[in-house]
Amino acid sequence: MLSEKILQLLNLNEISGEKNYLFNDFTLNWSFIDKIFSNSDKNLDDIDSCFKLKELIDPIIISSYQVLHHKKLFIDSLKLFTNWTCASIILENIFREFCTDEKSFALTGFLVAVTILEFSLGNVYETYNKTSPPHLLKDVLNELRSCSYFQGNQIFILQILLGTAKSCNLRNIAWHGFIESLHPAYLTFLFVVIISFGKQLKDLKIIPRYRHNLKLKFEISSIEMNYKEIFQTMQCNPKAWTQILYFKKEKKFRNGIYLLLPQIESILRFIYSKINEEEDAVTAQLNKYYVIMDSIFYEYILSNDITPLMIGKITKIQEMEIRKTHKRNKMLTFIPRSIYLIYYDLFYAIDGPRLRDKLSHGEVIIEDDDLEDIFKILLNFASIIVNFYQNQIVAKNFVYESKFLKILIFVRNFNITNQSAKLIFDKMEIPKLLITEKINFTEIEIENEEDVKIYFRPAIEAQIVKLMMKILENFNEALEYFKNSLIELFQQYEKKELSSSRRKVVESLIKFLPNFSNGFHEVLHVQQNIYFTLQQYDNTFDNENWNKKIIKLLKQTLQITEVYLKHFSSKNRNFFVANTKTCEFLQLSIKSQYLFQIENINQ
Repeated sequence: MLSEKILQLLNLNEISGEKNYLFNDFTLNWSFIDKIFSNSDKNLDDIDSCFKLKELIDPIIISSYQVLHHKKLFIDSLKLFTNWTCASIILENIFREFCTDEKSFALTGFLVAVTILEFSLGNVYETYNKTSPPHLLKDVLNELRSCSYFQGNQIFILQILLGTAKSCNLRNIAWHGFIESLHPAYLTFLFVVIISFGKQLKDLKIIPRYRHNLKLKFEISSIEMNYKEIFQTMQCNPKAWTQILYFKKEKKFRNGIYLLLPQIESILRFIYSKINEEEDAVTAQLNKYYVIMDSIFYEYILSNDITPLMIGKITKIQEMEIRKTHKRNKMLTFIPRSIYLIYYDLFYAIDGPRLRDKLSHGEVIIEDDDLEDIFKILLNFASIIVNFYQNQIVAKNFVYESKFLKILIFVRNFNITNQSAKLIFDKMEIPKLLITEKINFTEIEIENEEDVKIYFRPAIEAQIVKLMMKILENFNEALEYFKNSLIELFQQYEKKELSSSRRKVVESLIKFLPNFSNGFHEVLHVQQNIYFTLQQYDNTFDNENWNKKIIKLLKQTLQITEVYLKHFSSKNRNFFVANTKTCEFLQLSIKSQYLFQIENINQ
């Protein structure tokens, strides 16, 4: 939904004069356009000024519509001037499909074209500045106004349409799912801009540096359902969903992905508005922050003066203020955690695919081989959400485990390591002749994975979890080698296949096992304490000195586990034949280090 002012901005003022705006190859006549803006107020921070500027570019947008009357000639221009985008074939296919059904396809075509334009402008920025482009299109456009590759109003004309919250902000309202249809002239205008920039760069002999493509390997459980029936009952952009199901039937997966992503956001925003009784959330308003993907699952309902882009950067003081003054977001208790974790992995995790974010901001172009899989993942996710909202149930046996929520993965690995250690130290069958002291390895489990926190995380958490994960990884691998070596030695011992000296080594090793078990237990115990401290997220992590001590402790522990791994690996089994002094040293190192460090850290 759109506010009245944005609707007013989107309406095109039908003024003739198209011949003056385009050359015969359908590129823009920049000299003529510069004259239009010669006496205008170019203040993009003023709403009234933006309205007047939008009226000035309406005739230019309308004039671009003439390309549909000269399809073959325009395709020739597309082939000639779109190499700079590295997406010539995609653009040509989009234009051809647009020609067959311009009204139904205009929005999908716009989503694809504006992404390619943003991606390509990012390439130009990187080529010119020798550094990565800003994340947001408005910032890229603002920076490119000083780029010598462009002249006059070539970038400014895009800023009016796409690069300011004071105007219609067409890129944002389309990609955030606020519209289900679009005037076809907006798409033809984008095509014309793309080939006009292409011609300009070609004349300058500029070949933008190409960045990268998206590689995505991701799976979620599928559920059988009647897609058409489900989506027709939703009150979110029914025309768009009809088009999506058409793309599914025709196997036009790239188009489906581009249209699906904003519609998923629209569905989530619709549910958010209903369960939180925030009816205005579904409407895009001029010069106000939208409720977008990042804020839909935020812990609190953000007011219009807090940008969702602040999420993840909010300080402890800001968080406490938000807790006092803002309502809690019911989405976190309404949506089942398994569904939320799919959302987290697909769209939110920093080191995840961040599919909507990267694609919509033109950071990547999806390779053809991945299109069908990604489309199915997105459609399946949308279906699961809608099915749950309508029926308040999740499909039977539907389970999803996050692949990118590192703190949750740490908990799982921690519990697996703990169980593996107990099997070795507490359950291993030791030859009766060797048993000297019963090993009692106390399990240290982290229960209630459902309670793992996701928002309001201390900045240092990622570094801490990364180190603890590596420690667990080393220990798990070392334990596996250790177990296999013990089994082999015990078998040889019972069969009396060992020499006298080797039998004594095995006997010494068994005497050492309780100490080894205690040292290992100490590591897990401290990691458990660090985890619980992270979950509480009190003022502890505001203390830089405390943070340094924790990191130092974990790095020292990591070094010790690397030594363990080196000595216990299958390639170094001679360790068992030599002696147990190294093992004893390692155990004492861990014990003394942890006792000393934790005492100091807790002071």
